[in-house]
Amino acid sequence: MTTPADTPPIDTTPADEPPIDTTPPKDVTPPLAAVLLACTRDPGDARTAAALRAALARVASAPPGDPGWDALADAALRHGMSGLLYRRVVDLAYETVPQAVLLGWRQRVVAAGQRSLRMQRELLQVLDGLEAAGLPALAFKGPALSQQLYGDAGLRHFIDLDVLVQPHQLATAREVLLGCGYRDTLPLDKVSLTLLQEAEHHMAFTHTETGASVEVHWRVGPRFAADSLPADALFARAVPVELLGRKVASLGPLDLVVMLTVHEAKHSWDRVEGVAAVASALRRLSSEEA
Repeated sequence: MTTPADTPPIDTTPADEPPIDTTPPKDVTPPLAAVLLACTRDPGDARTAAALRAALARVASAPPGDPGWDALADAALRHGMSGLLYRRVVDLAYETVPQAVLLGWRQRVVAAGQRSLRMQRELLQVLDGLEAAGLPALAFKGPALSQQLYGDAGLRHFIDLDVLVQPHQLATAREVLLGCGYRDTLPLDKVSLTLLQEAEHHMAFTHTETGASVEVHWRVGPRFAADSLPADALFARAVPVELLGRKVASLGPLDLVVMLTVHEAKHSWDRVEGVAAVASALRRLSSEEA
């Protein structure tokens, strides 16, 4: 019978461990996604340029049959990133993309910029009409948001214009829009304006000649959502944004983050530009706001 004294001692000497592998993990992000995600990063960070160059190099070296430059342009358009992709490449990685490819991207960006200029003029006319009627208004989303986020009102894709008014001034705002050549997108013959205000957060108008769309909001976010922001608080925290050489009021930094986050969550974060927008808005918060 073996006694404790006969038991051989346990070897507590640590076994030789293999050396720690310090090789950076292989980037498994698809090349097109890697490029677009690099464009969401802080352009002032040197690591952003390195990440963008590395991702573009993967697209450039893609074997025949794999997604290349045309596929990247299509993906950028689909995710609302055409303008931001072109701007980031020109600023941070100009020599990594063939000049013929850049020219094609530039033509698309120029066309979007020209459209933005037309819509900025339309927005200023609407704001002038509201101001003449004694109605303060905020411009948000659309060109004002693009200017706030990226310093360029034409970089972000938008299809309509959005303004915010005080709830008690909605009826007057509607009369101003009708006087400016707009019509109700949805007729009000079956629902009162009061009921609409209680059930919704905006009403839409379409210009009878230009086809431009304007949404007049009295809240930001769905009426009954916990994250809805009432107009009076938004006006109190508004900040100026410059459009075509003029200062217009828009959402403050914190409200901008909340609005973008709620909006993108509602759309299931289905576009990379939504990530870029929220990231840019967060970078613009002061230390006290953050």
